[in-house]
Amino acid sequence: MLGSSLSVNLLRRHGLLFTICCMIGVLIYLMGWSAYLSISLFVSVGIGFTIRLTRYWLSKNYTNMPLSVQFVSAIFIALALWGSAPLLMGWAQTVYQHNLRQYIGIVAMGGFFTVVISFVYYRTEQTMALKKALLQAELDQAKHEKVLAETELKLLQSQMEPHFLFNTLATIQALIDIDPKQANDMLNALTALLRQSLTHARRAWVSLEDELAFIRAYLAIQAVRLGERLDTEITVADSVSLATQFPPMLLQPLIENAVIHGIEQLPYGGKITIRLLSQDSTRLLIVIENSMLAEGSQKSGNGVALDNIKSRLQQIYQGSGHIDISQQQETFLVKLEVPFNGSAV
Repeated sequence: MLGSSLSVNLLRRHGLLFTICCMIGVLIYLMGWSAYLSISLFVSVGIGFTIRLTRYWLSKNYTNMPLSVQFVSAIFIALALWGSAPLLMGWAQTVYQHNLRQYIGIVAMGGFFTVVISFVYYRTEQTMALKKALLQAELDQAKHEKVLAETELKLLQSQMEPHFLFNTLATIQALIDIDPKQANDMLNALTALLRQSLTHARRAWVSLEDELAFIRAYLAIQAVRLGERLDTEITVADSVSLATQFPPMLLQPLIENAVIHGIEQLPYGGKITIRLLSQDSTRLLIVIENSMLAEGSQKSGNGVALDNIKSRLQQIYQGSGHIDISQQQETFLVKLEVPFNGSAV
């Protein structure tokens, strides 16, 4: 019974991957990167399943290899295989004759979209692995209390990133037919954001400079989508060092909330102001202020993200980190206060 259940689950996962890869292939064809729908479908499905099967083989034969290394290795092998093998066999020249660049374009675009999807799979599998580690830590909480706390923090962080990533991919998909140039600009911004995200995911702490770089990359994506409706200002007081250590991905859900529940709902847009201040030289105060409708947001709030932030503050700062949220007419205000350098007081 258990074996049949696992087989059905495996078939569902393969079916989902096959569907996603086919969608990528159709997208590449509609964008004009491929003259043959069958070739774009074949390459996209091939790259996707090569990544999955390679990662499966690595996980079985190199059990101590980190999950991130498995995915990076699988992606490299898949792109190298599909980018070079058909050329070496002379297949691409036969199919495309004088338009060999088009095949390279298919591999490049198919590879990019598949890498993005693989990143989502990576974050999902990482979350599942963290949940499993969390359960194991709970069974032996007396001996592994520190491990439990660290696992919970990483799990909370991993739940935030796919939420934003799926929203961005949906926006890009909507823009492809309406404004291909804007869609391409957003893809470039997303690439920069993913690079920052991978760096953040490996660390328990990042500098304020890195965290602000991540926020600027996120706002760049929203600026492409909202245009002149979004105005932003980030200021850092002279008393605040950008080398100060800060929990990664703690600010992004708050900025996303300011965009979705504030600026996005205003016909003429508005402004998001982020100020970093110091309190008595011992505490960091981050003030996020954004315009919004006087009657409040017309969309349901991001309760899960806010609960995650509160949980992370409690885990990291042990009660010495605080967040305060208020609305004054057409202004929404968030105050986040934590000790400098991650030290609890």
